[in-house]
Amino acid sequence: MNSIRTLLAHLIDYAGLFPPAQLEMENAVRNYSLFLEGDHSWALGRFIVPVSRLKEFEKVAREQVTSSAPGRTWRLSALGGPELAKDLQLISEFNESSLASLGARGPVIDTLEIRVSTVQGIEDAARLVPAGLRVFHEVLVNTDPTELIAAVAKHSGRAKVRTGGIYPEMIPEAVHVTRFIDVCNRFRVPFKATAGLHNPIRSLYPLTYATESPEAVMHGFLNVFLGAAFCTLGVPPGDLEEIVQEEDVRCFRFEEAGVTWGRHRAGIPDLVRARNSFALSFGSCSFLEPMEGLKSLKLL
Repeated sequence: MNSIRTLLAHLIDYAGLFPPAQLEMENAVRNYSLFLEGDHSWALGRFIVPVSRLKEFEKVAREQVTSSAPGRTWRLSALGGPELAKDLQLISEFNESSLASLGARGPVIDTLEIRVSTVQGIEDAARLVPAGLRVFHEVLVNTDPTELIAAVAKHSGRAKVRTGGIYPEMIPEAVHVTRFIDVCNRFRVPFKATAGLHNPIRSLYPLTYATESPEAVMHGFLNVFLGAAFCTLGVPPGDLEEIVQEEDVRCFRFEEAGVTWGRHRAGIPDLVRARNSFALSFGSCSFLEPMEGLKSLKLL
């Protein structure tokens, strides 16, 4: 269906290095290379790597990058630590080294993800980060993020929301996810999500891959990103919260020309606009799990 492919185009940033998968660098890099060449590469986004592990990535990835098919660009999102200036220097050195050794097909870090808790932190980042490097500011959503999102908007930045984790208490309430999406839309701030969105639809799932993993109700990536698309079309906050909490996938009607939920409809141009300028991507430690989930629901 054209609408599901439009919604998912380059949506999933691969975070195989992070829990619960927490793969070794060699395995995560090999997986990403395979995904780039696979049937669902159209849904694949960036490879996420901590700045602190760039040297390790560079050493492991060289062979995989050079053997990739022509035109397959390795785009990276770097996860920053507590020392932003140091991280920026390491990113610059990595990009220069990649260009010098592998040319135009070398991996490029064009995105940085950092945690912020104050407006001053956002101001400091705006002064330090060079043009051309996209920055996502991860904000806490259990309290009202309006002040921080406003500061991000002032500097034409992007926001990031943590939508889950390996413990139940790490999963934000639907009302907080809804508020985050609504505030970002009001300030025209693009966002990405991370953690806990392995599955298409909100439901009860195991929190890790362990045999006796605890379970919890986890958010679905269809809920979050369709909710965001409908939000850009003026869906009321109450309806938006219902979309984020929807547990019956049949309530989302995917068609060639668009998606319908209740009385609300988003056409293909609406989905393209939302994905290109608002709801940008989500990080997942598995790329196969979201794809298999969609297949099980007969959406792929």
